Amino acid sequence: MRKPFYKKWWVWFLSLALLAAIGYIGGNKQKKNVIESIAAPASNTQAKEKITPTEKPEQEANNNKHQKLVLQFEQEIYEIEKTALAVGEKYNIVAEKFSNGQVSLSDAYEAANNARKECEAIQRAYNKLHVPAGLPDNISMLLTESKSKLSIAYSSKTKTMEYLMSFLHDNEPSSLEMMKKEGDFSNRLVLQGMTKLMRAKELTGLTNDA
Repeated sequence: MRKPFYKKWWVWFLSLALLAAIGYIGGNKQKKNVIESIAAPASNTQAKEKITPTEKPEQEANNNKHQKLVLQFEQEIYEIEKTALAVGEKYNIVAEKFSNGQVSLSDAYEAANNARKECEAIQRAYNKLHVPAGLPDNISMLLTESKSKLSIAYSSKTKTMEYLMSFLHDNEPSSLEMMKKEGDFSNRLVLQGMTKLMRAKELTGLTNDA
């Protein structure tokens, strides 16, 4: 009797699923690490500022305005990232079911294709995201770079899923290798993008747990 299809493929596919999941879940874990690593020095900076003379009312008003604008931008990014996390969770459920022989290869391929389309939509959302006007040039540049890094990251995630689909179709090891490279690249970009955002917050006097 021939072995069930999933008995031949599930180990390979589980590895693929784990690699593909790095582009979603890994990015969010890294983002959390960035927040935690930057929060400490930001808090120290604020503690030192408290013992300095009181700022002029006009300067304080400007700082408050800048903080609100940066927090608004941050909230928009996190709303987009919530969508990204949901995409990863949906894909991982199908990948796990495939590894257990509960869904077919065509189901797994469809899930990868859906994830690819979602990544394209997330990239478009980042492209449409506007950096608030009225910020100092250095902060505005950091937010622009953050947006750019995250947009490119989801372009890379789209390619990651395309390579996965290619591997599922033709079983070429080169597709698997390219998928891993793109996944790692997208992770680095997410980390860089979130770091830019955290630095922008610091410059307005915000701690990164705000």
